[in-house]
Amino acid sequence: MPGTSREVLEYSLEIVYKLVAGEDVSEFKNKELFYKYANDEVEDCIDLICSKFSLSIFKTMDGKALVLTPGIENKAFGYNNEELRRKLWGNNEKLYIAYFIIMVIITMFYKESAMDSSVPFIYIKDVIDEVDKKFNALIEREDLEEVSREYSYNFAALAKSWHKMMVKKDEEDLGNLGFKDKISAVSTVCRFLNNEGLILIEAYRGEGGGIVPTERFKSIIYNFFEDRGNKSQILEFTRQLGDE
Repeated sequence: MPGTSREVLEYSLEIVYKLVAGEDVSEFKNKELFYKYANDEVEDCIDLICSKFSLSIFKTMDGKALVLTPGIENKAFGYNNEELRRKLWGNNEKLYIAYFIIMVIITMFYKESAMDSSVPFIYIKDVIDEVDKKFNALIEREDLEEVSREYSYNFAALAKSWHKMMVKKDEEDLGNLGFKDKISAVSTVCRFLNNEGLILIEAYRGEGGGIVPTERFKSIIYNFFEDRGNKSQILEFTRQLGDE
């Protein structure tokens, strides 16, 4: 294990560098560095480095790998809205629809507000149905304008835009990207989450395929909502839509 301040700093910087560069630091790759993280001095040093760059590093819930996440509005290591618009093939309105779809996916994987266990698998077609259900519930609210102001989220415009999208039932369209219709919108979001290592798309499943959460996804959700005591009001609001 590290024995001097210089060694601690070198190991800490190397771990942070590997993760920022997109490499795995786990029991299977960069194994030596992974086990250096178990040293309290190395972990403390990494926490200090990360705090200066608005980053967080923690172990996955199964304890087999390290996960790096940028802080909110991290301009150096996170995505800004323009970059996300390009990745999600959309404008601002479609970007916020994508955010809403992501929140719906989270609430489907985590049926309860506790974030320590998740549903192992959901069908993509069920995501489309759930987004439909929640946008319908939004439209029916008498306090929709007030809710939109409270969450700084123009729910009325987003719901209107979502319902204008074409509805296709052809399962072959599940691979199409863009926001031409509801299926391609959800497929685009799922492809983005898959590319970020947050879900796995299992196209071989019946009924148009499905998605499973990765250890990275589960660990980020747990650490954000449980370990740090963060409570997302808008996520809980999304969870409750249509269940009243």
